[in-house]
Amino acid sequence: MSGTFDDSMRPLEQSGKVRLIDVDGSEVLPGIRFIPTPGHSIDHASIEIESDGAVALFGGDVFHHPLEVHDTDLISCFCESPAAVGRSRRALLKRAVERRAIFFSSHFPLSSAGRVVGEGDGYTWEFGRR
Repeated sequence: MSGTFDDSMRPLEQSGKVRLIDVDGSEVLPGIRFIPTPGHSIDHASIEIESDGAVALFGGDVFHHPLEVHDTDLISCFCESPAAVGRSRRALLKRAVERRAIFFSSHFPLSSAGRVVGEGDGYTWEFGRR
């Protein structure tokens, strides 16, 4: 990582401000969960926040383009484990539909906020749908 850990994380660790958590979907703070979504990287996690009955899912680097919502097995040069990323995408899409979550992706063009809609055996992406 070219010194990224030493530059950005080690000072936090040394200050005692780092708290390690289990990334298993359980609440780490009221309404906040880290969902394991390996594939992009080994320990990649997505974040789910729930408040007043509304749910937001922050997918991080699980998706790089809306086409990956339609074909979860598409891979990019950024996917460290191609087999795992497909499983993580399908699980996160299913969760987004079941929880009626607003989904935030880090990389989609135009807008990274939208809804995942179940369609037959697959999913579609709708930008900014309420």
